[in-house]
Amino acid sequence: MRDPLGRVSIRWKLPLAFLAVGTIALGVGGGLVHLAVRERLRGRIEHELDLVARDRARLVGAYLCELAGRTRDFASDGYIRDQAEAVAAGADPSPLCDHLARNKTPLVPGLLETLVAAPGGELLASSLGPSGPPLADLVTGVHLAGPGASLRVAVPLTGRTDGRPLGWLVNRVAEDWFPRLLVSDPLPPLGLSTLGVSLEPGGPSREPGGRAEGDRLAARVGVPDSPWAVRVTVDAVEALAPLARLRAELVAVGAIVVLLATAVCAFPIRFLVGPLERLREAAERLGRDERDVRVSVESEDEIGVLARSFNRMADSLRERATALEATAAARAQEKDRLDALIGSMGDALVFVDEAGTVALCNEAARRLGGPRVAVGLPIVESHSPEVHPRVLAELAALRVHGSGACRRTLAAGERSYDVSLTPVRDARGAYLGTVFAARDITDRLRMEERLAQRGRDALVAQMAASLAHEINNPLAAIVLFARMIAEDAPEGSALGEHAAVIARNARSCERAVLGLMDLARPAGPAPEGRPRAGPWDVARAVEEAALVCGPLAARSGVRIQTEVAPGVPPRTADGAQMQQVLVNLVVNAIQAQPRGGRVVIAAAGGEGGGLRVSVRDEGPGVSLEVEPRLFEPFYTTKPRGEGTGLGLAISRRIVEAHGGTLRLEREGGPGATFAVQLPPEGVA
Repeated sequence: MRDPLGRVSIRWKLPLAFLAVGTIALGVGGGLVHLAVRERLRGRIEHELDLVARDRARLVGAYLCELAGRTRDFASDGYIRDQAEAVAAGADPSPLCDHLARNKTPLVPGLLETLVAAPGGELLASSLGPSGPPLADLVTGVHLAGPGASLRVAVPLTGRTDGRPLGWLVNRVAEDWFPRLLVSDPLPPLGLSTLGVSLEPGGPSREPGGRAEGDRLAARVGVPDSPWAVRVTVDAVEALAPLARLRAELVAVGAIVVLLATAVCAFPIRFLVGPLERLREAAERLGRDERDVRVSVESEDEIGVLARSFNRMADSLRERATALEATAAARAQEKDRLDALIGSMGDALVFVDEAGTVALCNEAARRLGGPRVAVGLPIVESHSPEVHPRVLAELAALRVHGSGACRRTLAAGERSYDVSLTPVRDARGAYLGTVFAARDITDRLRMEERLAQRGRDALVAQMAASLAHEINNPLAAIVLFARMIAEDAPEGSALGEHAAVIARNARSCERAVLGLMDLARPAGPAPEGRPRAGPWDVARAVEEAALVCGPLAARSGVRIQTEVAPGVPPRTADGAQMQQVLVNLVVNAIQAQPRGGRVVIAAAGGEGGGLRVSVRDEGPGVSLEVEPRLFEPFYTTKPRGEGTGLGLAISRRIVEAHGGTLRLEREGGPGATFAVQLPPEGVA
């Protein structure tokens, strides 16, 4: 449960808590005392009211008994009986009225009138006068009339000799007699000025005792042998006034006691809050990394124990902080050395965590991969799209099965990398990540390829030189004797024609041998002066190549198209060798389209005054696997017997001898494009 006074200082919280507890305790205790006293006082008042009501009921009962007895005595008076009989017979009622007024009515206190009535209720005589209205009801009863009550007590009046009914003797009590009767005797000393006593109809109370009636307390007691009851009331506020004074006194005394107790508690609170404040200040200083924090111990109680424990904790934290600083400094120095070592490495170094994200990389890795290699980025984003699947596959294999380092050679674009992947695991064998160490071996591979190519070229040159030497002498003899036969043979004879065929084929073999000799020579102009410098009409060379290869193209259903840009000037080159290059490229393009297509021979000026001649076909193109070996001698993709594999190799050497380049270009469409790029005139 959260402290509702969490923002209040303990210096005020304890007095407030004690004040609240004292107030609640005194309030509850005072309330219970007030309720108990109230009930006791109220019960006492109600008991006193009941006693007063019973006393007044006894007085009224005694008066009624006396009145009833007097009325019977009056009815037995012989004079009254005789006079009543005479008045009923028509005599003068005055003597009877005078007798009642002087001798009867004054005998009973509070008696207002004594009268004699006929059996039917007609007035015969009265102590107040000889005449009056008839009495409609001669039964004893109570009739409320204003603030008081009138009472008539009637007794039958009979003849003295024969006992026949003469009428009624009636005594009537004054209306204000009963209130005076109820207070005639002194009331009990209740100390209440608002005590009220009254007579009311209703008979005896079924539950004698006091009860509350609105803002008054009341007690009601029935008068014995009568239909009346005495009711005594008192004002509740006045009756319970002592209780109100008692409550005020309790509140005042309680407040004084609580304040005094709170003041007395200030002394122990001071010795409780003071040490706690010092502990709080010391804890705040310790939280601000202050080292020399101590709390003075002034007692042996729980606060003293807490202060000593705090001092031990502060000493321990100080020692640990010093040790941690020393360790952190050593680790920082070690990390700086490690970062410097990793940063100075020439090889790219990358650590990839278990999620495949770069967690560490050095400057070589950033130079190698560019902005895509950065801490926090996925490792796959640092590679080209064609490498992503392989990198992910290697990571997955190392995560699950890898226990040692593995090496891979990965190609990304035109670059090749020697990559070492080493999984990192903790002491429990859980996979933590992989260390990538990559070295760019593109230049080394190219150097190795050039060295291998040179070795192959030297071997081919040696073989070509040996083969040309062995073939050249027989060919020379064949050509010589073929010419001699042709000269000696009759004109138009079959022998001459056969000799001409032999000579023509021998010269073709000579040209092949010359190609082998060109392949055997080193790049650059041969000792014999080749390439022979001379004017070379590029446009005418393109047209002649299309013309020479036209029959071969027609047999394959291939259409040759020339595109020579206007203003291409003649160049200085060995026209025969450059023509051989164009023919070789066009023949290869035609043979790449055995089912027909188009070959485009284009010539245009290059950058800076150079020359670009290209041959483009619409065949299947050159695959990535074949491309690295296109210009190797004796390498061909044609069926056996349809090619020697020397055309592109010899063509490249011719072009390089002229200071240019021959390469395969990929333009995105179908087919292949071989382009000859020659430097500007005068630039070798």
